[in-house]
Amino acid sequence: MKALSLFLILGIILVIFLKLPSENSEKSLPPVLFPVDETCFLTQNTCSRTIEKGSVTLSFPRPLPVAKTFPINLKIENIPAQKIFLKLQGVEMAMGDWSFPFTPKEKGVFEAQMMIPLCLTGKMRWRATLLIQNSEKELHIPWDFWAGGE
Repeated sequence: MKALSLFLILGIILVIFLKLPSENSEKSLPPVLFPVDETCFLTQNTCSRTIEKGSVTLSFPRPLPVAKTFPINLKIENIPAQKIFLKLQGVEMAMGDWSFPFTPKEKGVFEAQMMIPLCLTGKMRWRATLLIQNSEKELHIPWDFWAGGE
């Protein structure tokens, strides 16, 4: 009888949890997807992209540290933004989803603390997607790069 009661209570808690609105269900914004840029991270410590009528520029250390926190800077021109974060995923191997929020430093300039997880196989291909949300849409701006084993 106690086991049945415990099972029912856990079932009710699970149903309540599943019915709660998620963090992303506030308002579904239409995504605007841009093609992957595979050239920047290989040779420079800044990546710039022209987006719609504006631009974004990421700055980061070279070589990219692995398993250590490091700052990345972002400059945005002529793109309205309410929330900005960088999403990091392994391209050829699942390494989890990592998200790094940007905080404003001054008008159009933002900073985030980022970490690239250690991959035991050595060098690995990653995708860093800059997500810029405003009241109308969510921009997805991806870059692919290699890290580790350097």
